[in-house]
Amino acid sequence: MTSGTPKPVGFVLQMELKRRQLGMGHGAWAAYLGIDRSLWYMLRHGQKELSMALIKRVLTLWRADFDPFVSEAVLAWRDRGPDGQESVGEAC
Repeated sequence: MTSGTPKPVGFVLQMELKRRQLGMGHGAWAAYLGIDRSLWYMLRHGQKELSMALIKRVLTLWRADFDPFVSEAVLAWRDRGPDGQESVGEAC
């Protein structure tokens, strides 16, 4: 990744580690999480923000593995909004 390219948050990197640990391919992993494969691709490449629904789903399955990454994921979501747009605070 170049310096101008957004980086995925640690929560997404931890999701990638969990996918590998479970021996799942990208398509199977996306299906397991109930998301499109294209969304999983965009998350991994920092092109899309995590949704609160996905964060909750992952925490329901593996809370202990992901707790250390929750605050970073939530703060990134809050600061940039769910679609990477400016936050409400910045818009006012």
